[in-house]
Parts: sequence; C-alpha cells; structure tokens
Amino acid sequence: MNDWEPSGMRAFESPNDLGYAISEIIIENPLKYIKLLERFKDIKVFYLPHIVEGFGRAIHEKKIFDIEFLLFQLLEIVNIIIAQNELDQSLKIKIFIEIEDALNYCVRDEDLNVNEKVLEIIIQITKLLIKIENPYYVKYEEAENFHQESIIYYYTQFKGKSIETLIILNRKGIEEGHEPYLLQDIKKIFENILINPVIEKELFYSMFGECLYDLFYFDKDWTIAQIEKIFPTGSDNRSKWNAAWEGYIISYKRQVN
Repeated sequence: MNDWEPSGMRAFESPNDLGYAISEIIIENPLKYIKLLERFKDIKVFYLPHIVEGFGRAIHEKKIFDIEFLLFQLLEIVNIIIAQNELDQSLKIKIFIEIEDALNYCVRDEDLNVNEKVLEIIIQITKLLIKIENPYYVKYEEAENFHQESIIYYYTQFKGKSIETLIILNRKGIEEGHEPYLLQDIKKIFENILINPVIEKELFYSMFGECLYDLFYFDKDWTIAQIEKIFPTGSDNRSKWNAAWEGYIISYKRQVN
C-alpha cells in the first residue's frame, strides 16, 4: 500500500482509487482486517480516511467484528493526528469526518449493545473532536444546501455530527441503564458549549435547535433551564438565535412530513 504507484490499469489510476478499493475490501470482511489498525502508524496517512470509512460502513451494514477494539484504535488515531502539526489540514479533516461517521453509525445501531467502556471511549473521542479548530468551517451566512435552505450544513461538519452522536448516545445510555456519571459527562459538554464562545457557534446552536426534541428526552428539566441559552435574545446573539430556530423548524418540518 505504501509503495503503490499508478500502473496504468484502468481500475487503479490514482491513490484515491486504491483507497476506495481498500475501503470496499474492509466493508466486506472487517473481521479479517481489523488488526490493520494496530499498524496504522506504518501506513501512509493518506489512506487512513479510506480505512476508517471501511470500518464505519461495516458497522452500518451490521458486520460482526470487535467494535471496542476499533474504538480504542480510533481514540489513538485522533490523539496522534491532532498532534501532527505538519500534516495537511484538509487530510486531517477527512480523517476526523470518517471517525465521527463511524461513531455515529455505532450509536445508531439499535442491535449493538453499548457497554460502559464503549460509552466512555465514544465520549472521549467526541470531546477531542469538538475542541478541534476546523479551518474549513463554512460560516453561517455563507452556508446553504441543495434545497437552498441556510441550515443543515452541520452534516458536512464533523463537529455537528459529534453533537448528534452525543445526543443519540445519551438516549441509548438511558434506555440501556448506563451509569449516570457518563450521562452527566455529556451534559457538561453541552453546557460548556453554551457558555463558552467558539468559532463555529452557529453550527452548535443549529444542532441544538434541530435536536430539541431529543434534548427534552435527554433531560426535560435541564433542557427547559437551557432554553434561553439555546435561543439567546439580543442583537449580539441574532445569528445564534437564527441558527437554532432554523434548525428547530427544519426538524419540525421533517417530522411532520
């Protein structure tokens, strides 16, 4: 993989082609290739997004392999990639997006039993991802999607997906009776976001608005107490209020339809 060069074969004309092929092979048999992650430091970092994508989609397709081992490796990957300041930022973002997609697939799988250790690892990874500065963040004023709506752009941002993952994880944790301290940890993450200004503040507010119903399930009293922070008033907070409101409206439209 590391020494591969284009051979002129039509199927593999670029490293990307090889990456997609690797991803497909992993999806077909993740159990066979899971130990590949133990050697990720020896693999060209270019192929990491494709490898992680393969395992993420394998979760989505309900393939059987060691999910806990995968999450441990993803945590190590995140820590190492964050520390590599010389690494191309766009490649870093691709890796983080695939990692968060894998976490999201994991918590969405209704048949997957999330034990305490898995819960802890997902929270750890998500905490790290939320703190990362994304130089390719799409500003709220410039964001639009294929429906010409100015919201839902957070789905292309790994931090927005991170919030969604935590909300789903919390619901799963409540339903499966996990330790309250883990669920409190998620709550603290949300409270810190609402208190501390961040570059992508509109992204987070749109996500809270979009997931308002889930937040009520998360903790009704807590959500009521946070409403004024989720929908902040005042001219200085107009963009945050707009983001939260549009997120809520689009979620409502989706449920009605």
